[in-house]
Amino acid sequence: MSMLGFEEAWQSALTVRLRKEPLLDIRVPSMAALALLKIISWDDAYPHRSRDAEDLYFMLYNCGKTQDMQLTLYETYPHLLEQEGFDPDLAAIRLLGQEIAQLVNTRTLHAVQEILFRESEEIGELRLLRDIAKESINSKFEQALQFLKKLLQGTQG
Repeated sequence: MSMLGFEEAWQSALTVRLRKEPLLDIRVPSMAALALLKIISWDDAYPHRSRDAEDLYFMLYNCGKTQDMQLTLYETYPHLLEQEGFDPDLAAIRLLGQEIAQLVNTRTLHAVQEILFRESEEIGELRLLRDIAKESINSKFEQALQFLKKLLQGTQG
């Protein structure tokens, strides 16, 4: 099992207090750290971790739908919204990619970009997309391909 990304995920984790008496704090990975770990875990254990692909798709599908993310996009990153035709889902995925890039060291970033490029290259095997879209219709496959390309674009700046 690869440990790539674990240090970055740990360092960026948020501390959440579940209880005051007795004290119970837990560390929770950020969305960017969780997406990072899902990408690496899927790649590391392919073909045995298709659940990671499904989880990644769920995260990408939903990351632009929260009120907090939409506020962040409109107030802080309006250029991303404009570049994505005011589609908050695509802009949020690009922002998530940027957050991943800021979170990781050069070695980890290169590895993630390599995975995303390989898995979104239309002449490639598209194994990640097949794991995401298994037992689904083609529209999910096309949407997942677009999401992976936007995530990769975000990691590139």
